[in-house]
Amino acid sequence: MEHSHSLLLNEDACNTLAEHQRAQFIFQWLTHLKKLLPATDRADVKLNQRRLIDQLSSVLIGSPGPPARWLLAECLALLYRQGDPVTATLMVERCNDIIRSKDDSPSGLPTRLAAIACLGSLFEQLGRFLSGCFKETLTNLLKAMKSAESQGRYEILLALDQILRGLGVSCAQSHRDVYKAARTCLTDRSMAVRCAAAKCLLELQREASFLYTSELENVSTLCFRSFDGSNYNVRVSVAKLLGTLLANALQPPTHTGPRQAVRAPCSLEEVMDLLSAGFLRGGAGFLRASGDMLKGTSSVSKDIRIGVTQACVVFISLLGGPWLEANFPSLLSLLLELSSHARATHTPSDTVVTQRCVSYILSSSLGSLLGEKAQTNAAIQLCVAVAGQKPAIDAALSDGNVESRVSSAEVSASQHVLVVCLLELGRLIQALGSTAVTLLTDSSTALLDTVISVLLHPAPSACLAAAWCLRCVSVAMPSQGALLLDRCVERLAALKSSPEATAGYGAASAALLAAVQHCPLGIPHTKGLVVLGLAEDLLRSANQNSRISLQRTQAGWMLVSSIITLGPAVVDHHLPRTLLLWRCVFPASLREQEMELRRGDYFTWQVTLEGRAGALCAMKNLLLHCRELVTDDIIGRLLTPLACAVALLPKLPALLRSYGSSVRSWSIVYRLRVYELLALLPPHTYQESFGLVMNQLVSDLSGQENLNVPCSDVTLLPPLCHHDDLTLVCPATTQHNNHTYIEEQLRGSGAGGGSLEHDPFSVCEGSEDVPCPRPANVTLTEATVRLFGAVFPHIISAQRVKILEQFVETVNQLKGQRQQTVQTHICAALCSLLKSQGLVRGSFSPEEVRAPALSLLSAALESSSPLLRCLAAEGLARLVQVVGDAGFTVSVCLLCFDRWVEVNLV
Repeated sequence: MEHSHSLLLNEDACNTLAEHQRAQFIFQWLTHLKKLLPATDRADVKLNQRRLIDQLSSVLIGSPGPPARWLLAECLALLYRQGDPVTATLMVERCNDIIRSKDDSPSGLPTRLAAIACLGSLFEQLGRFLSGCFKETLTNLLKAMKSAESQGRYEILLALDQILRGLGVSCAQSHRDVYKAARTCLTDRSMAVRCAAAKCLLELQREASFLYTSELENVSTLCFRSFDGSNYNVRVSVAKLLGTLLANALQPPTHTGPRQAVRAPCSLEEVMDLLSAGFLRGGAGFLRASGDMLKGTSSVSKDIRIGVTQACVVFISLLGGPWLEANFPSLLSLLLELSSHARATHTPSDTVVTQRCVSYILSSSLGSLLGEKAQTNAAIQLCVAVAGQKPAIDAALSDGNVESRVSSAEVSASQHVLVVCLLELGRLIQALGSTAVTLLTDSSTALLDTVISVLLHPAPSACLAAAWCLRCVSVAMPSQGALLLDRCVERLAALKSSPEATAGYGAASAALLAAVQHCPLGIPHTKGLVVLGLAEDLLRSANQNSRISLQRTQAGWMLVSSIITLGPAVVDHHLPRTLLLWRCVFPASLREQEMELRRGDYFTWQVTLEGRAGALCAMKNLLLHCRELVTDDIIGRLLTPLACAVALLPKLPALLRSYGSSVRSWSIVYRLRVYELLALLPPHTYQESFGLVMNQLVSDLSGQENLNVPCSDVTLLPPLCHHDDLTLVCPATTQHNNHTYIEEQLRGSGAGGGSLEHDPFSVCEGSEDVPCPRPANVTLTEATVRLFGAVFPHIISAQRVKILEQFVETVNQLKGQRQQTVQTHICAALCSLLKSQGLVRGSFSPEEVRAPALSLLSAALESSSPLLRCLAAEGLARLVQVVGDAGFTVSVCLLCFDRWVEVNLV
């Protein structure tokens, strides 16, 4: 076909083929024709035009599928454009007749859809040449839309989009009719129809100014409602529409068409009020929003807030860099007001989403639209905003009279503003690099003094954001690292009796030490000795004052963890003292640990679990950053603390029963640290603890107490799925843009997104990007899955069979959402196991293990979750690969084929 120079379809060859082969042959011809028509001489096209029209018409009434009908429409429009367009009106009439027909046969719908597609392409290519047919065609399409199914509505909206593009301003008299039809489809139950409606309205607004003048509020409300329950493609499409309308409302474009009623442009405050209303109230009416406020609940879904955020980015991008540079102070003020609004920070999950959304708007705009000088000015504005919160910080720490103190609401509001500003300030400074030195030398901004003052804020999230900002300064300008470290260490030593100072300066010192791994010249060797001595002092004195025990314990272990990131050359000198610290924080023997469980209260267990979790985190850093120092001798000296750490795992439920929620979060973090450390160690080093570890893992994956934990499948499953599959079932995770930064806030039901306060030790990580650790219970599930895959192959065969059969029984006993939660956990653990065993053929034995594994994965193929189905398919493929038996491969293929036939028959 590709080598043929003929435009015409070879009908003789086509008629000799079977039905399914004929459709493929026609599709190949249409593909070839689309390429050949633009390159063919106009005289040759006219010579064959009549015959080509007949052949294309026969394809039109032959019930073509979606790809074929779109190719057919393009070829037909190209044919009339390259050839004689006079008879195009006859084709338009024929298509209209097909659309008007009442044919309800199975072949009637594909033919009508193809006729609609052809109309759109014809009007797009021929434009005003078909203006005489426009009125009849529009009436016909709008009438058909009223009774059309979702496929029909989708094709009609795409056709209207093409018609508007082709006719331009000449169809202005019908803009209102198109608007009325398209606006109802913005909230259609079909996601594809919503996308098509947004695309149609986006084209309509080019000539119909009423969309961003008199109808702006109505369209904005419809867009907010369209975001609710939407998928990624809908959010992107509707956000582009809303952002474009708002940009045009602020700066109206110049129209060349008929003069319309002139309305004054909106102000920035009015535009942001519209976006804020959507962010805070969604598409709900005033009465519903007020009722939710009185009840203390929020009816705004994350879909709406993320859609509004993307619309705001589109709005700013369309206005451009010069506008942003001139209006950044006003825009920043409005965004910070939104980030601290009570309705946007009603719950911890809402707070994280709001902070991430505002940060996304700032980073997407400042990083891509502004030059170096403008970014420096933006950094100054952010610093001014941080300084504006200093009175709230001072009043919160004041011991004066009651009148001088601020309310908890004001402290909370300042916290949200500070987190957004400091993270963006750090990002800008890191991007500017050494050119940001002017910010430090400018006495009017006093950037370093301003940021360091936030370290005393009573809110942990604000302190951690300030610590991260100082780390960014150190990475951007390495000469400042040692100076800042000295300053923070001195203040920490002097103010270690203050809980706020201990937490803030401890986090800043740890973050600055961790920044050294990005600075090739490092810091003086004596700095490590000073910091380690301070860490030892904090840990030794933690029990002297219960008011600051937790802060000193956490700060001490954060400093130890950050010292280990300096690398083996430094850590080698400090390793004996570090080993002594680890030995002291754990019981000397298992017997002593048993005695320990019979004493203490909830507070002592909070401090104990905090200390041991911090010690385990430092051990993890040793394995990550100083692997060459971890010799057999070092591992042997860690075995006793490690055995005690593992032995405490089954005792944690008893502590929870005794002290309840007071120690719950600490117990979760402790288990997380144990799992992370075990996953990095060779399994044979803790072989004696396999029984305890596996029992705990099985309980975490399928236990009754974990069924109500939010299941973040979009966090847990994508790393285990194939990248090509994710493009279909979870497109937001595969995009080569920064949408993932906010789209990941949708992961999991109620689990919440990433925030520094979820894991203060994350300021010691090696990444230069802002760490966004997820809630500990979500991260714990991910660590459980990884550790299960590492340990399971090393336990005895009988135990393997027993565990998998227990999984099957648990899944069969559950129903609904609880069953899906357990299925997600178990299938993720199985895929982690199979992925780690993928290079070892025949390792999944004995045969008794295969049956329950196959049962678990095949049952998940019928799940309502697309991601879980994708993971189950990936797991079956890996199971076949690991087993490496031809007979087993055939049996799995037949099983899948039989299930597919059953589903199709139903």
